[in-house]
Amino acid sequence: MTITKPALAIIAAFGCVVPAMAAGQALPRFSQIEYQVGRDPLIAQNGAIAAWHSTPSAEVAFAQSMIDAAVPAGTPISDAIALLREAGANCGETIGDAQVCRYHDVSTRDEYVDDVRWDVRMQSSDGTVRSTTVQREWSRH
Repeated sequence: MTITKPALAIIAAFGCVVPAMAAGQALPRFSQIEYQVGRDPLIAQNGAIAAWHSTPSAEVAFAQSMIDAAVPAGTPISDAIALLREAGANCGETIGDAQVCRYHDVSTRDEYVDDVRWDVRMQSSDGTVRSTTVQREWSRH
């Protein structure tokens, strides 16, 4: 059932309680998003073990699309933070006009351990999200 804006105004005028409506689509947990990323290409012979590597943006474009759908421009920043926290991110750091939410995971691959970090930055103004940027970094140990 869809409730139109005029109907919301009438309901509010009579003091009825209306459940919160999601700004966008539901966001899966970051652990599920991470599972969809292909295997990172690092091998022991190339000497880059324990260094941090950025995942190419083309490989995390699906995650960027999911987050953009769940947190469209105009979403109140408090709602966006709540949604990302529900998905497993830790939020709280502010860099300039961006709210930063991070997710950290560790997984085993063969005899190695992959340390993975997701970074979601939400540019905001007037208490609402203007845009989001998604990045993923990983390190093999």
